[in-house]
Amino acid sequence: MTYAIGEPLSTYAGLFKGFGWINIFGIIIDVLLLIPLIIFAVKFKNRKHGPVPKCFSIGEKIFIFICLVLMVWNLGLEEFAFKFDKYFELYLLSNIVLLIAYYAIWISFFVKQRTWKRIATACIMLSIFIFSAMWLDHMALGSFVAWMGVTHVFVAAQDKYE
Repeated sequence: MTYAIGEPLSTYAGLFKGFGWINIFGIIIDVLLLIPLIIFAVKFKNRKHGPVPKCFSIGEKIFIFICLVLMVWNLGLEEFAFKFDKYFELYLLSNIVLLIAYYAIWISFFVKQRTWKRIATACIMLSIFIFSAMWLDHMALGSFVAWMGVTHVFVAAQDKYE
């Protein structure tokens, strides 16, 4: 639902007119989230982890993929929009802060592997999706985030590094 009063994000009228059906910031966030995951997959392809039920392993991949797609594409009947101008600022601020924390922990993880760091990166990724769903009022993303959170955090917790 579009709730913007007057022109969408009138404070940012020269810079930003709204997302339409595709969220360009979502694309950027997705790429930034995937870079460390790809490096991790290549560097630790032979890692040892505890027993992970097949449904969790497959579910994690499916739900992460769905959340990444929903960050970019709006499934709703209306275009992406923010209820208030402040929501755009909060959307950017929360994603920037969480991405900085995400990269800081990934860098720390690549220096010295610890299970808690993997769990932290999973929780931060989950938080990015939650805040994006909240500020965008994206109910489809919000519903899939719950499933992604359960599977991704569980699978990350099974990796053993200590």
